[in-house]
Amino acid sequence: MRDISTGWHDYRFSLPILEIREIEGFVGSDTEIIVRVLSEAVEARCRKGNMGINTKSAWNIANILTGSRILLAGVFALVFLHPGIASPLNAYMGVGVLIVAGITDLLDGYLARKLNLVTDVGKLLDPIADKTLVLTALICLWIKDWVPFWVVGVLLGKEALMVIGGALILRRRNVAVQSNLFGKIASALLDISIVAVALGFGWSMYFLYIAVGLSVISMVQYAYLNVYKANKDTQDQ
Repeated sequence: MRDISTGWHDYRFSLPILEIREIEGFVGSDTEIIVRVLSEAVEARCRKGNMGINTKSAWNIANILTGSRILLAGVFALVFLHPGIASPLNAYMGVGVLIVAGITDLLDGYLARKLNLVTDVGKLLDPIADKTLVLTALICLWIKDWVPFWVVGVLLGKEALMVIGGALILRRRNVAVQSNLFGKIASALLDISIVAVALGFGWSMYFLYIAVGLSVISMVQYAYLNVYKANKDTQDQ
């Protein structure tokens, strides 16, 4: 351990210079090493927001496509509820909007992985966009009296809890939690059931109820894996 002085007695400090050299592979005088360590620490801190999200290059093409799904939710509501668009044309147009949104969902994930554009912002924005689109579609179906209100209420409460939970986990652990396979299956079934209800298939309501049940189960699993089990594993370490 060497004692490095800045020249002012009130600002004397010590750093394990030899350890820094060995671990980081830095080359140069002791002062140069200190300056480099501090400058890199400041630069890393400046790239982070209050929640620890690295916002550098956050608005890339993948995230822009993800954000477009939020706008498509408004487009769906416009064409589905527009008084000048008669049924069943409004339903067909609404389903068309959902298909376009589904394509953007596949495309943004592919581009993020292919071009190495995965960011914490994208990990959070993707489920928010999906939830916005699904809940908007369900509310529109409820306004048309095609689905009962309790379906909208249950899913709205479930999604709100998961968004809040995900944000708290990110803030406390600096980890953006993504949905697992079970949650993705439940979301896919819910998407299919919404399209089926909009197109008026006779079996669509039974399929919707199953999808709602699976969505609630996925929330319970999400809470168990990312809250209860994660805290237990942390305590055991």
